[in-house]
Amino acid sequence: MRMIFGPWSNFMSTAAQQRYTVDQYHQRLLASEQRLEYYYGEIFAMPGGTPAHAQISTNLVGTLHLKLRGKPCRVLNGDQSIKLHDSMYSFADALIVCGESRYEQRLVTSLTNPKVIVEVLSPSTESYDRGIKFENYENIVSLTDYLLVSHDQARIEHWQRDEFGEWGLTTVAGLESVVELGRIARLPLAEVYERVEFSDAPVSQKFPISNDKLQ
Repeated sequence: MRMIFGPWSNFMSTAAQQRYTVDQYHQRLLASEQRLEYYYGEIFAMPGGTPAHAQISTNLVGTLHLKLRGKPCRVLNGDQSIKLHDSMYSFADALIVCGESRYEQRLVTSLTNPKVIVEVLSPSTESYDRGIKFENYENIVSLTDYLLVSHDQARIEHWQRDEFGEWGLTTVAGLESVVELGRIARLPLAEVYERVEFSDAPVSQKFPISNDKLQ
């Protein structure tokens, strides 16, 4: 089993590692205090975030909660497991679901129909969020918007899927800017980055974290 995949191929280990079934992954997830992700039989621990990352994530959920009141959409925080497909389960920093929520009911209840997924970038996970994770998020038929939120400047990359299934990118920057999520909501960057100080030192741990470091 690979310790590191995709963008981390230069860190790959040649040592044989244990592979897990989805049920075994869910058992470990239930017993763990960490958020664990599953990728084709491998289990990885999500690294902890910086103070800026935590503040931005909190702001996103709080702002979206207020803006979605009375609408047919709602926001969920980073504790909600997502099923991307039969071989991948993950977590995001925030999700928006519109209409009826649909779940896979196993040992862990995983959402299957997010409309918007938000990831707050960090030095340890940025390549993963832009690469393998995004590529697999595309398997979610309901997904129309994917936001990559910078942790060290007021900047959001907004990927949006059109009616033909093609993804287009709009980048907004500056506290005066606003992300337009169609008819769902308007997301002002001033609210996303409220009380955020861009002074956190980069974390040294690279993601994913190998199985032998899981708790």
